[in-house]
Amino acid sequence: MIRIASEDVGVLDDTCLPFAVAAYQAVQFVGLPEADLALVHCAVKLARAPKSVEIYRGWKEMNAKLNEEPNFASAPIPLHIRNAPTKLMDELGYGEGYKYNPDYKDGKVKQEYFPAAFVGTKVLHGLHLGTKIDHDL
Repeated sequence: MIRIASEDVGVLDDTCLPFAVAAYQAVQFVGLPEADLALVHCAVKLARAPKSVEIYRGWKEMNAKLNEEPNFASAPIPLHIRNAPTKLMDELGYGEGYKYNPDYKDGKVKQEYFPAAFVGTKVLHGLHLGTKIDHDL
């Protein structure tokens, strides 16, 4: 159920993952058969939740890039998103121009997070489910 909460429900109902973990813990704490209703409760919540496989697709796409594009994994992290815990790092420009999302209205900023060679790369496309039509419906 924990896997279902992440893979099949995903971002459309982010309360399902902690709920599934709580059901697992209920079984550990109380044991079966007493925790059976916690499992049923979780199963019903997962079944009724809206489904999204967007993060699963995004994860697969990111792993494919890491495996197929040799320079992707070794590309340098942009300076503006690097932490500058030392004076030298600060002097080298680490963190310069970084926009801290919580400081902005609705947390929205225009800022690039990928290395320069991969600017514009997207792995989350907003497609929660497939596009096929079941003609048996």
